Amino acid sequence: MRKKVVSLVMVLVLVVTTIVIANAAVQLQDELGEMCQGQAEMEALTDFKLGEGFSENQREALEWLESINREFDRTRSGDVIFPCFYGGLYLGNDGRPIVLIVESELYYAREHNEFSELISRGQYRIVEYSYTELNHAVNIILEYMDENLVGCIYANNVISFGVCERTNRVVIYMDEYSERMIEWFRNHVYDSPVLVFRQGRRFVFQSGNEISFCSDNYYGDIHNNDTYDNINEIHFDTFSSREIRPGDNVFRWGIPRNHHATVGFRVRRNSDGMLGFVSVAHTFDTDHWVYSSLTRRAGRTSSVTSFHRSVDTAFIIANDSSELSNVLPNGHNLSTAVQREFTQGTWVISAGSVTGIRWGEVRYPSHRMNINGVFVDIVVVNSVSEGGDSGGPVFMSSLATAGMIVAGDNTAMAFVRAHHILDTLWFSRY
Repeated sequence: MRKKVVSLVMVLVLVVTTIVIANAAVQLQDELGEMCQGQAEMEALTDFKLGEGFSENQREALEWLESINREFDRTRSGDVIFPCFYGGLYLGNDGRPIVLIVESELYYAREHNEFSELISRGQYRIVEYSYTELNHAVNIILEYMDENLVGCIYANNVISFGVCERTNRVVIYMDEYSERMIEWFRNHVYDSPVLVFRQGRRFVFQSGNEISFCSDNYYGDIHNNDTYDNINEIHFDTFSSREIRPGDNVFRWGIPRNHHATVGFRVRRNSDGMLGFVSVAHTFDTDHWVYSSLTRRAGRTSSVTSFHRSVDTAFIIANDSSELSNVLPNGHNLSTAVQREFTQGTWVISAGSVTGIRWGEVRYPSHRMNINGVFVDIVVVNSVSEGGDSGGPVFMSSLATAGMIVAGDNTAMAFVRAHHILDTLWFSRY
């Protein structure tokens, strides 16, 4: 009798376990199906704007770029050692890669397995300088600025600098663009034919807690006049529900006005497993309440890393009553996959609580900008952003997380890379 009862219990346990596993599998399949459907829709919209097959071409190009970067040799400190023939890479209008080859080293590039196929298909351009030479110039400039920026009016005249793959030069933007300042730079910082100087405008904090970019459209033509709203209308609001979504408005109380920003994406702090979301440190200081509506607290700020080289990130620990979500304002799920590689010509999508969802093309994949006396490593996009968009998520057409908006105006938008935030602050996406 006892054996029969034990057998019956075991059968019931097995049935219940099977049902639970089956339900979990169905739920997972549904979630994956929703993500695939969302990815397909976003890629279709991107292709609608940029041309059939662009999304797939771009995804393959960036995967290829990531793979070759892994194959390149590295120094003991982990820096990439680029081949002598490599001058950089950017994406063409169809999303396919165009590799830059130093003219005198074309023979060696043809012998390299990873590049020979691109060269045989004509997907290359001959340039004068190697990427190693360009990076060397950037590193020398950055080292000088780190040591001399404080108290040096000449050094502070430099607004930003970085490699421009398409022109095969290092571009330096200046506040005072004059022969006197250019001569000072060449005499005291670095002198090389790879340098190109241009007029810029000082980046300052506006009342909307945003950074003002150059007003003369230095970063290229704006290609996103047709916003997402023209295709499928989206409504942003100061949500009063418990759900905290990437792209939603959050703020802290202030005098004489509140300081608004946007939810970035949810993260887990690896040191203790604490759950929360990220937004910008230039809006949220340490140990402040963060509100999602006039009557609801979304959470409280914890560790803040303000302009630490490439991050401007506040970690907001969610209230127990808040539900952290990956659902974007357009209803799609922001993927926990993180996009690590960008190059000129890469198209990204941003979600700000003020301007909504917009597309933009990367003009500078790694640009150093003088923000409050620190040169921050950011990605510059020819999109638009307004006060209150800071903190908003930037993502790919595949819905992979790309970064977080830190600044912008009507000529450009800038974001910090998600993987820099996660690596620097030891967070993980979930």
